[in-house]
Amino acid sequence: LLLDAGALSEEEIADAVRLHISYTPQDLLLSDWGAAVLVDSNCGETLQVIEFCNLQLLEFRYIDNRLDDILAVAYRQIEQRTRSWVLSWRAYTRPLRELGELKVDANEVFERTGNVLKLVGDQYLARAYRQLADRFHLQEWERSIQRKLDTIEGVYKVLADQAATARAELLEIIIVLLILLETVLAVVRR
Repeated sequence: LLLDAGALSEEEIADAVRLHISYTPQDLLLSDWGAAVLVDSNCGETLQVIEFCNLQLLEFRYIDNRLDDILAVAYRQIEQRTRSWVLSWRAYTRPLRELGELKVDANEVFERTGNVLKLVGDQYLARAYRQLADRFHLQEWERSIQRKLDTIEGVYKVLADQAATARAELLEIIIVLLILLETVLAVVRR
């Protein structure tokens, strides 16, 4: 179950077998991060639940990795912004669009996670799913992803607000210069 050939401590053994479920005396599901042991003569649906949980974990890890990449880009843009007085008006459009797409993807996965227990009518399969979700720490992954989404969104909102403020200030300066130019030309023509 733990994919370890060496001897294990009593605590490790106790933790490995603490999450187990059985529907009948002849079946057993033990699960851990790297493997599961399933003893059952009719295990097709249980295997589908295991596969679904693995898929959710992979999706969470993929989204988390993408968020790490986006967060690194956001921090680089903050550094560039503090070093330069020139703002690129559209520098944050693409990252914000990508963040929105990723947020939709993440929310879709979160919804599937929340609805899976509603779709599983079998209490045993629902318990199997909860056990696997506990072992894979799916709730912690979801919270971590949500925190990163909120952080990145906050960073890009600040950057976009700064760009909008700089754009507004530039427009005000242009208007003042145009008014000044018009006044000078009116004086010169007299």
